[in-house]
Amino acid sequence: MYDVWSASGPNTLSWDRVVSDSHNFSAVLVNQDRAVLPVNNYLLLSTVDGTRGTIQVSPAKGLLPVGDGFQVNLVKSQREVNTIYAQSQQFSIVASTNAAPLSSTPLAIDPLFVQ
Repeated sequence: MYDVWSASGPNTLSWDRVVSDSHNFSAVLVNQDRAVLPVNNYLLLSTVDGTRGTIQVSPAKGLLPVGDGFQVNLVKSQREVNTIYAQSQQFSIVASTNAAPLSSTPLAIDPLFVQ
């Protein structure tokens, strides 16, 4: 069963960190289905303080795309999206009207393990 995010946000992203992990990273939205997400590596957050452990994610403008099979990648930077520190499990993004229970379930990404 997928976790679910709201297209309008805000959505909670949380992660565990170890001492050797990078202090900062970027968060991008990915999906293998180009009909759902025509351009991969949709920037959610450009510079995240990795020591925080959790952050609210809202679309920069408009709405997030709606569909299934999304993942969040925590990457080195918005220019270095192929250096992936961690990746979430797959989840769905739904239109805001269907998103009532979302606030209770943050999308969790387990340890970054960055070397």
